[in-house]
Amino acid sequence: FDEKALQKAHQKTGFKALADIISMVKHAASNQAPILTAEERIKHAMKKVVHGHYFESEELQWLELIESHLVSQLSIAEEDLDLFPAFENRGGVRRARKIFGERLPSLVKELNAAVAA
Repeated sequence: FDEKALQKAHQKTGFKALADIISMVKHAASNQAPILTAEERIKHAMKKVVHGHYFESEELQWLELIESHLVSQLSIAEEDLDLFPAFENRGGVRRARKIFGERLPSLVKELNAAVAA
C-alpha cells in the first residue's frame, strides 16, 4: 500500500487522516505508539534536539528552514542543503557549515534519529 492508501484506511478507523507512515508502522507494531502527523512528529523531534542547546539567531532561522523541509521529506542530509531552493537561496551547505560549524554533521544525524524515533 502506498502512504495515501494507508492514510485513508487509518482515517476510516478513526485515526488522523494525515498520519505519517512512520507512525502508522509503529502503531501497527504496538497499539501504544501514538499516531502522529508528519508535522507533529517533526515538532517533537525538533524540540528534542534543540532542548538544552543555545542557538544564535541565524542558526534558529536555519533550524526553521530545516523543520519545514523535514515536514515534507521526513529526513535531511547535508547534500539537501544544495539541492532544495529554500537552502540553496541562502547559501546552501557552504553557508550552513559556516553558521553551524563542526556541529552540522552531528545536528543532521540527531535530527534524523529523532524523527525516526
